[in-house]
Amino acid sequence: MTLTEKAGVVLKALADEGPQTVDKFVTRRQAYVNSWAPTFTALRKAGLVQRTGKQEATSHGAKAHVIELTGKGRYEVRRAAA
Repeated sequence: MTLTEKAGVVLKALADEGPQTVDKFVTRRQAYVNSWAPTFTALRKAGLVQRTGKQEATSHGAKAHVIELTGKGRYEVRRAAA
């Protein structure tokens, strides 16, 4: 799955399920945090998501930032020419 495809999945999950941590997002999908964390970072840098200022415990007991949609910004979708 490309970063662009992952970005769409993350944005839909945040819109449908509300603010959450990367850990909560991947736990529901039985995925790995390290493979999804760069997507959350890219969306944050693009201004589409932001940290709420709250933190929640991960499945491993560490603290993680809760992330929400900002309702602003734009994520450029780039596709390779066929």
